[in-house]
Amino acid sequence: MATVPKTMPARGHATAPKFISSQPRELPRYFNELNNLFQDANITDEGIKKAQACRYVNIDESELWQVLPEYTNNSYDEWKKAVLTLYPGAMEDHKWSMADLDQLLGSTSRMGIMNSDEYAEYYRKFFTITQFLIGKSRLSESEQSRLFQRGFQPSLWAKIERRLEVKIPDHYPGDPYDFEKIKEAATHVLRGMKMESGEG
Repeated sequence: MATVPKTMPARGHATAPKFISSQPRELPRYFNELNNLFQDANITDEGIKKAQACRYVNIDESELWQVLPEYTNNSYDEWKKAVLTLYPGAMEDHKWSMADLDQLLGSTSRMGIMNSDEYAEYYRKFFTITQFLIGKSRLSESEQSRLFQRGFQPSLWAKIERRLEVKIPDHYPGDPYDFEKIKEAATHVLRGMKMESGEG
């Protein structure tokens, strides 16, 4: 028995794809979700694909996407590429920048890391951004290690550094500690702080 194609979800429906311009990194995922819906609905017409892509975003985004020359003159894929260029954070080569890293380091050191959960969140964000920058040759591994410590408030870094001095007594002063060693030391220190406070 032949499979009946599904219909595209209504705008605002729980299954409808969503995109807001304040989160440009979500745009490739938005288009991937659309592609899955196009396949399910058996939509192959280039014009319909463009119209559907514009249908699920807000009115300002929709109008902007429709005034692109590629909307009327080019294929869906060419138009999609033109849309992506409107949002630098959506482009794979520019997903993260040094400015993103500076913002993370500044906000984290300003707010402080008070427990293991906050540290884990900082580590995940830092690792994601820096690994991307290293992969694009915009950051070195030694810079990654040196910058990692900037996210810790001075009092916490002093405890982490003492732990590192004990664990690596022959470390040459002035050289950055290995990124993984800092990670291990920070985890140990914060675990100890949790036990001292009687949590967990």
